[in-house]
Amino acid sequence: RANQEPRWTCLKDMYMQESGKGIGRTPFKGWEARPTSLVSSRVDRLAEAVFTGLTKSEPYCQASPLDGSQEKADDLEKGVQEVVQRSGFDQAFRISLRNAALYGPGILWIRVTDQGIKTETVSPDRFVALPAYERNVCHGHLYGHRVEMTMWEAEERRKAGGWRKNVEFGASSETGALASGDGASEGRVSSDSDWQTVSIYHLLVKLQIGSRAGWWSIIYHRDLNKWLKVEPYALDRPWYVPVRLHFEPNLFWPETSPANRLQGNMHDHTTVNSIIVAGAMFKSVGVLIGGPNLKDGFQTFQPGQLLPNPGGTPV
Repeated sequence: RANQEPRWTCLKDMYMQESGKGIGRTPFKGWEARPTSLVSSRVDRLAEAVFTGLTKSEPYCQASPLDGSQEKADDLEKGVQEVVQRSGFDQAFRISLRNAALYGPGILWIRVTDQGIKTETVSPDRFVALPAYERNVCHGHLYGHRVEMTMWEAEERRKAGGWRKNVEFGASSETGALASGDGASEGRVSSDSDWQTVSIYHLLVKLQIGSRAGWWSIIYHRDLNKWLKVEPYALDRPWYVPVRLHFEPNLFWPETSPANRLQGNMHDHTTVNSIIVAGAMFKSVGVLIGGPNLKDGFQTFQPGQLLPNPGGTPV
């Protein structure tokens, strides 16, 4: 994945209309590429077209009756549709389609919380996948994503009993006690270290622990290189769903994306047009040294025109 991140950064900058950012290829030696950002509108239109095509007809959650009772199937469709929309699926799916067009793939994170099913989007630069050649998440061995949280949040999670008790994050107030969320309760003042962030990974790993072989949910602290929580994962497939608009065989992270190909082609088109326009306005003069005849010493030429050099002398 590391070799893809410079391209992702460039495409993200262009999508956000950052000045001077672009992918430019030099079509002719000596000519400078002219990057022009055309990503934003086209990526949005592509993502919206796919989203509308898949979700315009509601309910887009479909059920087929096994006993011939269409009424039960209709009720099931309405119920599932309600759950899916309340989970935040529509917004997360839109964002994942945009990420799929820019980077490929977009990642949906679908999980069960105390408030019900929740659907979120994970940015590709925060996601990990092993092995990198396996495109199907059901056949891989490790998937997960990185979350940043403040030290006091991590410490509260630990003290609440969800994480290992013997892991200290080091966030304390000036009084030596844990600072509260607002840093003000019970007269305790938050220290600077309370607001430092730590990187926590939510991982799903296929392992055999004891007699159980399968997926395990692991909370992992990268900086301390320690696991914070390990528990069996109840489902038979990971809760991550890659959303793809471009497929490459045997690669989880494709080498290119729709936005990358579109932007590269449009850059080349803009650069070549600029060369043609400049050549039509101003004729260039090439000086050829040598040759059988003196009259061949000076010629005017247009962009792309091949110049004779009968004597073989370097120009």
